[in-house]
Amino acid sequence: MPPMADQSNTRASGARTRLLDRRSLALAAFLIVAAVLLGLSFGSHLRGEFVWDDVFLVEGNQALFRADGWRVLLLHDLWGPVTGKPTQLYHPIPMLSLWLQGMAHTRSPVGFRLANLALHGLCAGLLWLFLTRNRIGRGAALVGIAVFLVHPSVTEPVMWITGRHDILGMAFILAAVLLWPVSGRAIWLRSSLAGLAVAMAFLCKEQFVVLPVLLLVYTVVWARGRTDRPAGQRRWLILLLPCAGLAAVLLWRAHLGIRLGSDELARGFARQLVCYATILWHYGAQLVSFGNSATLDQFIPLSPWPALGVLVILVTLLAVLAWAWWREPARFALPLLGVSWFCLALVPLVAAVPLIGFYGNRYAYSPLGGLTVAAVGLLAPLAERARGRLSRVWLAAGVALPAMLALSTSSAAASWSSDLSLYQADLLREPDNGIAHYHYGYAVLRRRGCGEALPIFLAATRLAPGYARGWHNLAGCLENLGRAAEAVEPARRAVELEPDNPRNQYNLAVALAARGDRTGATQALRRCLELEPSFKPAQELLVGLRRPQAQP
Repeated sequence: MPPMADQSNTRASGARTRLLDRRSLALAAFLIVAAVLLGLSFGSHLRGEFVWDDVFLVEGNQALFRADGWRVLLLHDLWGPVTGKPTQLYHPIPMLSLWLQGMAHTRSPVGFRLANLALHGLCAGLLWLFLTRNRIGRGAALVGIAVFLVHPSVTEPVMWITGRHDILGMAFILAAVLLWPVSGRAIWLRSSLAGLAVAMAFLCKEQFVVLPVLLLVYTVVWARGRTDRPAGQRRWLILLLPCAGLAAVLLWRAHLGIRLGSDELARGFARQLVCYATILWHYGAQLVSFGNSATLDQFIPLSPWPALGVLVILVTLLAVLAWAWWREPARFALPLLGVSWFCLALVPLVAAVPLIGFYGNRYAYSPLGGLTVAAVGLLAPLAERARGRLSRVWLAAGVALPAMLALSTSSAAASWSSDLSLYQADLLREPDNGIAHYHYGYAVLRRRGCGEALPIFLAATRLAPGYARGWHNLAGCLENLGRAAEAVEPARRAVELEPDNPRNQYNLAVALAARGDRTGATQALRRCLELEPSFKPAQELLVGLRRPQAQP
């Protein structure tokens, strides 16, 4: 009997050793593929300047480089300490990660971008782990993750330092999904940790408020056909823990006076449906075609009938996947979960994209994770069953597609060397993009002054007449060039579009004063100081206007 037991133990030990060897080889393959693809795509483009919001949130944010800066980042909204204008954005987790790098004396974009690149690799690793844990072969999962790593749409989150908010949020989404106890032991511990991950994702960006709903879908999709799922009411009670994590963050935000909401949500349900359909169409087409939109791609809502068509297509797709999942839950669980993930991740954008007036490639990061899950879930079984010539076709596609995407992503990453090159790339793609003209004009203004920026701002107001910033900077440049009287109309237009912006009121006051309208200028200055009482230029101009005019 003992010899037989020894043989059994030897066989078990050998099986464990072979399993560990296979896992080690798979991990090594993932690390090699990730390093090669990321190096090819981003390695030569990490140097450059701080661009876009990085100029304010990173380079000029003194809190990142002070030992006590963590207090400012934890206790204030994202923009208030930088601009003096509080916002509804509160992203302390990514900002604290930047503070840690600041304390390590990281000052150049290279160090910050390297950290973004490492976090992107971490997200890919977590996604690969999720796929392999859910009946996807390691080879098929590796191909899917290779595409995720170098999809052109990830360029912005990696190269834009502020894109870390999206990457870190995605990492916590994946942590929550991996921890979520659809089966197994330690249910309450794992669901509690998943609830913590939900809270952390929400502290990275407001877009991730939908994560508890994603976990609900995950629970429902994986419940069918499994005998090892949590029993009875526990399966649903544990969903309270992610909701509790979300509620805790909302209470903390309320304590700090940072509310959550958007003016877009008051515009009616029909408008929101049209906006959602437009956003679905834009990001779906971009991700499925392996594309990368212009950085400042303008948001233009679809007409009602095309929007309805998009929604009908979406509902039909979900219905077909749900029917297939009902018949074969093991085969279609991942595709249904992935498409649901994609759809849910885009819901919060209804409150953001129409408000800022343009899409952002960073917003595609989490939806790309969902589509990766869906695509791998659908295609992996087909690839694994292929034989002969067809299997070689799958292998060639699995190697060629990531390599081609890496070259495309490398080209997109090159434009992030400076704000001039970034916005010039947008204008080459979309010459009629007024918002891109505004940002390019601002980059020119910083380097060369109002003389060269003025015609660019004129083009911005012509092409995007509803974009207040273009009118504001046009008025400001006219004033700086000594043509303040000409600035009245653009300054007035900026006020009409954004009446609660104190800088717009100040611009109007300067232009009216130059034209001799002291009464109108005084009214604009009073409104400016109502909005921002500490605005010194407005205080000084108001004092000057109150002085009696010199007699000729």
